[in-house]
Amino acid sequence: MHNCSECDHLTRTSPGQVFLLCRFWSARYSPVEGAFETYGKDYVVTHCHIQPEAPACPFFQPREVSHGAASHNGPLLHAH
Repeated sequence: MHNCSECDHLTRTSPGQVFLLCRFWSARYSPVEGAFETYGKDYVVTHCHIQPEAPACPFFQPREVSHGAASHNGPLLHAH
């Protein structure tokens, strides 16, 4: 099971931020037709900013691995 920190939609907008911005759910217009209506306003509002450890939603989009990192054998470090 994936979590939000692995999703390309999640982004940090300030250094000390605990709840990060989800570009999918915070978009002015739904990137997927009917998503906002299907999940409801409460779900959309609470998922606009979310903790990275939260379980990923059905619209999870994996982050792209940077060039050369796919063959790296050790753990990948993330800049915060």
